[in-house]
Amino acid sequence: MSPKRLKGTILGALALLNLGLLLTWTQTWVSLEIPVADALRTIEATGETVAPALSALALAGLALIAAIALAGPVFRIVLAVLQGLLAACALISSVLPLLDPLAVAAPAAIAATGVTEFSTGSANGDEPWALSAWPYVAIVCSALLLAVAVAVLVTSRRWPVSSRKYQAAGGTTSAPVDGPRDRVADWDAVTHGDDPTDRGGSGEPSADAPASEPR
Repeated sequence: MSPKRLKGTILGALALLNLGLLLTWTQTWVSLEIPVADALRTIEATGETVAPALSALALAGLALIAAIALAGPVFRIVLAVLQGLLAACALISSVLPLLDPLAVAAPAAIAATGVTEFSTGSANGDEPWALSAWPYVAIVCSALLLAVAVAVLVTSRRWPVSSRKYQAAGGTTSAPVDGPRDRVADWDAVTHGDDPTDRGGSGEPSADAPASEPR
């Protein structure tokens, strides 16, 4: 795979996986059955309630993609480490609801029903909650994000450098070019802080420069 294609593939994977995390955050993770007025009411807790940090982590990961694409080899490693930390935090946030679904979904049930105490089990021994597939999707996305961050660390030195248009305008000055001058070239030289009359770097004006008038 060419370096350019490798870079595009990795950046595309980062974008898709972070968008996947953001999608899971909007979906139902836990469904609760709460007895209200002698009837069972089903309460659905989304990722916004169960794993609130996922949205911030996914948005931060999306913001990092442009920085990784434009950064140099050294700074790109720093950004890849940061993406790995975000992925690790997302993985933890995705796993925690599986450890105690009732506890993480309780705020949604309390807000919807006003019931602050409810049973942790039903008469037939079944749990009053049910997990959807979205927590597992979030776990997979987070784990893959961590793997892609490692791939950035391993392959970033093979990536092509960013275009010169993204570099600082005043970082370097172009070397003077011999030949006929024109007004456009002179104006470009002035905007870059160069002297358009200095053709050889010796400080002497070119033949086109007007001679000083005698006093």
